[in-house]
Amino acid sequence: MTEDQTDKDCGDGEFEDIVKWRTCEDTCQTNNCNNENHGDAVKALFDSGNRNLQCHSCTYAKDAFGNIIGGSNEACTKEDVSDENFLVTCPIYANAACFTAASWHFEGSIELKSPKRLKDEEPVCLEWDFDELAYTSCKNTCSSNGCNAKTPERTNSCYKCEAMIDHAGNIVGTGDKDCFDSPREDMMVDCGVHATCRTDFAVEIFANLFVNLLKGVFESNKCTQGEIPFLDWTGYKWKVCHDDCEGQGCNDRAHSNQVQSLFDQRGGEKLKCHSCIFAKDQDGAIIGGSKQECQKPDTSEEGFLVECPIYANAACYAASSWHYEGPLEVEEDYKGCSPFKIPVEEECKPWTMAKDFK
Repeated sequence: MTEDQTDKDCGDGEFEDIVKWRTCEDTCQTNNCNNENHGDAVKALFDSGNRNLQCHSCTYAKDAFGNIIGGSNEACTKEDVSDENFLVTCPIYANAACFTAASWHFEGSIELKSPKRLKDEEPVCLEWDFDELAYTSCKNTCSSNGCNAKTPERTNSCYKCEAMIDHAGNIVGTGDKDCFDSPREDMMVDCGVHATCRTDFAVEIFANLFVNLLKGVFESNKCTQGEIPFLDWTGYKWKVCHDDCEGQGCNDRAHSNQVQSLFDQRGGEKLKCHSCIFAKDQDGAIIGGSKQECQKPDTSEEGFLVECPIYANAACYAASSWHYEGPLEVEEDYKGCSPFKIPVEEECKPWTMAKDFK
């Protein structure tokens, strides 16, 4: 065959470390010159000189609908595939290096492959979004036969959210109650390789009881507590407990229950208290869930008795406050389970709060 080659050209590029490419082209000007031999000649333009390089070659992936892609082999997800007969001799256009790549998102795990050498032989992990899904991808290359037997270590994800509820279980502020009851998949965030998750649970009491639950990644352990006296009165008490765990989404509802048990004051013994509220917001409107019967001198017959959660089983409590709205005296009453014991049987103190913080 006679060829009149007029142009050979190769170019490389990349996009934000997510996509790398190399293109080579060659032209010829005789009949049928762009045949198999010409194709082999163009492929040879990619040759990195590692003619006998052998790499493990396999894939396990799913399409956009969650279906396993044809040719996938679940053994490819093993930590080490040395014994899985995946070793092949690399083609001339992909002999720069062996590679391994893995990516994860919250519809499962997908392992993706690329025949391009990276900048170095250290693992590279990226975070990126596609079709409203958050992905984490880790990949690396190496240059000796069979060196890509190990799968990149998966990064860890944790639930991250916040919820604040009052003693009656009503959400306070802008948090999401599912964080307290049953965190959702869309509350998961990637925290990096070797990250641990944490559940942080706090209880506070001031005029009435609030419970604050946080999930996320924090730095300290177990429990701390304290109080701030207010005019020689136990005005504000708080306790915070948290615990670490390892594993994908391990700071779930079960872990929350485990942290809540750190507040147990009765060794697992059950306590029942009357639980109700009658109160108004800062605009004078009656707060949702309020019961007029909660203002009765005795609520024994009102069906308010509940079993206390383990994080608030120190004692039963009753709190009442009075204030004036113009000439009208307004009474607010709270009854419920408490994570704290007040050292005296009953205490009443006058105090002033700005309307914006009521």
